[in-house]
Amino acid sequence: MDRHLPFLLPSAGRIMSDILKTPRLSLRPLETTDLGRLVALANNWAIARMLTRMPFPYGRAEGEAFLTGVAADPDEGTLAIVHPEGLIGMIGLHRQAARRHELGYWLGEPYWGRGFITEAARTLLGHAFANWGPPYATAADFEDNTASARVLQKLGFRYSGLSERDCLARGTKVESREMILDRTDWTPE
Repeated sequence: MDRHLPFLLPSAGRIMSDILKTPRLSLRPLETTDLGRLVALANNWAIARMLTRMPFPYGRAEGEAFLTGVAADPDEGTLAIVHPEGLIGMIGLHRQAARRHELGYWLGEPYWGRGFITEAARTLLGHAFANWGPPYATAADFEDNTASARVLQKLGFRYSGLSERDCLARGTKVESREMILDRTDWTPE
């Protein structure tokens, strides 16, 4: 496996080589050396129960499968969120259909409540809207994930409906809030 795993801009069809910087973070393609931190942070019920595709428990085999999948799937669009301490989470704009991209993210529990996800998402959305122009972004969160709802509201997402989404860790469907952010409503800070 290469040290840097590719990150494909979902609409542009080219590998992203830039590392996006925020005041406190870097957003970069995943590296094979991220495996240890990925497993240590992701093996957490409080995180897995709020995501659609993360299994629990989350061990080395799950981490390796994830890294292999990201490297092989051009629609995956996942970036590592890196703090001076190392990898602290993941974020991405995932192509769902033509011209539809969904924001997804998770953050290791030791880093909750410090504004890191809002900072990372603002940077990624700003980059996407400025450089490869999706007309809007979508997002969804489980109804019991009030922290994620606050992040999406801060970013300017508007409620667009309810749905049920599968949660691999819970082994069931979970009520979800669907959100949308139109490019014309985007206001970077």
